Amino acid sequence: MKKVAIVAVCVLGFIFSGKAQEKGKIEFGGGTGLNYSNIRDSYGSSDGKVSFNVSASADYYFSDRWSVRAKLIYDRKGYDNAFYGIYDQDTGITNIKTTSVDLNYFTIPIETEWHFGRKRNWYMHLGPYAGFLINSKAKDLDIDTTEDFKNTDFGVAFGIGVKFPISDKLKLYVEYDEQMGFSEIFENSNNSSFFNTRLSLNVGVNFLLN
Repeated sequence: MKKVAIVAVCVLGFIFSGKAQEKGKIEFGGGTGLNYSNIRDSYGSSDGKVSFNVSASADYYFSDRWSVRAKLIYDRKGYDNAFYGIYDQDTGITNIKTTSVDLNYFTIPIETEWHFGRKRNWYMHLGPYAGFLINSKAKDLDIDTTEDFKNTDFGVAFGIGVKFPISDKLKLYVEYDEQMGFSEIFENSNNSSFFNTRLSLNVGVNFLLN
């Protein structure tokens, strides 16, 4: 699945490089953010955990109001107070432990952005995302749990942000971003399907390509 992620990033790069000669129509960016994530099923949600993300983006403007943005995000998700059974070979007893679970993804959202406000500094974004699992770990137990989870995660991303011009070609941004997963994340779940949820508050910089 990591090969799929690499291919996807390369395809996005070719798409945007083809538009790069149109001066003032494309912005590149980089940022980081604070994540709050958990998993949910039809009965409710798990306890959440706080982590972080790091991203790179390319934003192509079709007009002063509309653009399409692609991002590549190193996204740390997961949940807290998970129950794991630890089998003791000496006693033959399975002990139930609680742990925080880390789920590390490369996430690629493709979003439409609507820019609004008097100077078009505000924007709202919406679009699908694909996540590719890097690894997973039961943190407090120091156990690799990657094989317990599916390699891919699909859902929708949406949010709102504002950009603060620093110069003609450089802007700072602050952004609220949310991801709602629609695909089962576990390889084997008994009587329910579980999905990722992630909220984040991001900051970063955008710069215009010459």
